[in-house]
Amino acid sequence: MPVSSHDKDWMKTRGLWDGFLERRNELRSMGESTAGSNNKAIEELRIKYPDPTTVDEQEAEKVTEALVEGLPERSKPTSMIQWVAANLRGNVNMDTCPGRDAYALHYDCTHNAGFRLDFWKSLYTRVVPSRAQLDGDDLGDELDGAATMDVLDKIGSIGKNREKVEA
Repeated sequence: MPVSSHDKDWMKTRGLWDGFLERRNELRSMGESTAGSNNKAIEELRIKYPDPTTVDEQEAEKVTEALVEGLPERSKPTSMIQWVAANLRGNVNMDTCPGRDAYALHYDCTHNAGFRLDFWKSLYTRVVPSRAQLDGDDLGDELDGAATMDVLDKIGSIGKNREKVEA
């Protein structure tokens, strides 16, 4: 039986594919069938490296609640984006997590490749200071995300006004 695309993607995104191939070939050389060697190698990897998409949703919710307990609901946009960027590669440092929204953004970035790409292209580039800003003496509040939040608030109010007019 061939390896499912879900299993293949799971192993490749976690860097387990080469180890899978080695173990599968080892099992085949010991006389195991193709399907049997695939299944055993995958099962061994699943025990060693559980797939987060197979976790019971209620259990995952309990773990998440325990992780974010005591964190504020919202954090400053800049600190949130900077924390997510700093914690995308490697272990998550919950001691420095600025808020629940930052953890949610981090979760979305780690579980959805398209979302992660949008994070780097759209959100992160908005908080990285330009060379001109870095060369200036006084950055003040320019890097706190306030300008971005003002634009978002204006867009939201335009949408609300349009809904009132159309109603």
